[in-house]
Amino acid sequence: MPLDAQSIYKFAPDQRLNDLYDKLNQNGSFCPQDWHIINSYPRFSFSDKDKNKTFRELGCHPRATFFLIKKEPTNTTRTFSASAWMLVRSTTQFLFQRLVDIVSMVRRFFAFRQQRLEDDR
Repeated sequence: MPLDAQSIYKFAPDQRLNDLYDKLNQNGSFCPQDWHIINSYPRFSFSDKDKNKTFRELGCHPRATFFLIKKEPTNTTRTFSASAWMLVRSTTQFLFQRLVDIVSMVRRFFAFRQQRLEDDR
């Protein structure tokens, strides 16, 4: 499986960062120093000392998605643009999911309230 900037990986909160490295290194060519690994929420970078920690221990959101962006030392503007775009995209997805959750809770509240009003009659 070739690595590219479109690669997206999902992992359970109890999996370890090493699991991500192992998945990326299936063809033996993955070098963490050559890639930005971006966690969708909250955004932070990982270091080698974090390898044996679980994603939960690292503070990743349970629905976190990991994006890969190839580091390009000759063109930092392009890399920054790609990083910024991925951050905007993942943050938008996260906020939209929270909005869906809130709307669902409000609908359940009003359905419950309506049921109580009908029961009181």
